[in-house]
Amino acid sequence: MTRNAGGPRAIKLADAKNGRITPEQAEKWARDHSLEPFARNAVLPSDEVMALAKWTAPMAAAWFIWRSPDAVRDQWDKARQGWTIWERLPGRRMPNRRGRWRLKRIGPATLADVFCRAGFAKEIARSSRIDRGVALGARSMSEGDNPYDRMRLVLERGWLLATRRATGDEDAEEEAIPPDEWKRLFRRLTDIPESSAPSGEPESRAAPRELLEEEGQILFLREQVIAAETRICREEFEWRRWTMAQIAGWFAYDNENNFRSLGEEDFVGRTYHGSIYTRDFEIGDIELRIQDLLFCSGILGYQDRKEVGRSDFTGVNKVWELSDTVFVREDIFSNKFANQLRKQKFPSGNKPSANEGLAPSPAGRVGRSLKIRKGIADEMIEKVVTNKMTEVELRTATGESLVSDFGHAQGTVKAARKMALQQLPEIIRNSISNE
Repeated sequence: MTRNAGGPRAIKLADAKNGRITPEQAEKWARDHSLEPFARNAVLPSDEVMALAKWTAPMAAAWFIWRSPDAVRDQWDKARQGWTIWERLPGRRMPNRRGRWRLKRIGPATLADVFCRAGFAKEIARSSRIDRGVALGARSMSEGDNPYDRMRLVLERGWLLATRRATGDEDAEEEAIPPDEWKRLFRRLTDIPESSAPSGEPESRAAPRELLEEEGQILFLREQVIAAETRICREEFEWRRWTMAQIAGWFAYDNENNFRSLGEEDFVGRTYHGSIYTRDFEIGDIELRIQDLLFCSGILGYQDRKEVGRSDFTGVNKVWELSDTVFVREDIFSNKFANQLRKQKFPSGNKPSANEGLAPSPAGRVGRSLKIRKGIADEMIEKVVTNKMTEVELRTATGESLVSDFGHAQGTVKAARKMALQQLPEIIRNSISNE
């Protein structure tokens, strides 16, 4: 076969396959000649997918990951027809480092593909080791604060119901999938080979035909998908202990109705085959505002049960470096600086330097601590008055049990206990005299 067989487009494809040109050069050639691009998405309006009564599993996963109608559309088989991408061929690179490329048609959508390409390979690999009986957020702050775990949990809890048709029989009645079955099924449908790239972009692979057919028969009600995702995020909002993921989500959405935790990848933009979807939050200067919270408010974090504060934050260049630091949620809410910082915009580069008087005034710090302690002390008093805890139990409780019950550092809860015990005798006497 001669090199010019098949026309100019075929020649360019052959050049890319043999490493003579890059995909970018091939696409530029097509633009320069007013021709259709080689790689292209199928164009369908996203409002079509939002009008559907039912979604497939990959479409539901796309909502959990991006909350974007465009992302859901890209997992719809109807929208994937005619979608082609450039794929690097295996083997050594060419001397000019261009590599060898070919056009590949996007196949059917799968749960494994959408989660893996969005960057959740680690969460998938870890999921088999999670005890499903443990409450969300009870063990590790990284187990449950991501779209993969959120979707898994709502399925296993029965918050999101799915139906399944008999494989290959479109006229068969749909049967409900029991929540207990998802403990096995979800893990199997999202299984990723160990050869997948660590970055979350897996090597090209075809899912087994029987798995594709099984997954293709699973359907969810669109409205229930959206409601379940909102519900699990609201539960996460109620966690007593927050990491940077929850703080970033709180700053991004500014209300509990739309809240969900966010990671650095969400701010960069999680991609799917190169597509970056419109976010449902404004990035603005969120990272800068969180830095100001850490530096200006005197807020404390905890690493391995040890307090860390402003002096520990001075060497941090990006807030995401504090992903292993735990904060008390009520500290975020009750801190007067936090409320101000969330509502105002800071100019770029406004992070104070390490030598610019970052420590808050002693009066401000003491006032804040007393306010927090009084709130905990009131909670302790209420438990005693309502017979949920005796005065002796409160007096003899260990520091660890106080931390567990009231969600603050040992120093804070011990100081609150002292305040509560000082007030209890008088409160109890008053209560008896009123009777």
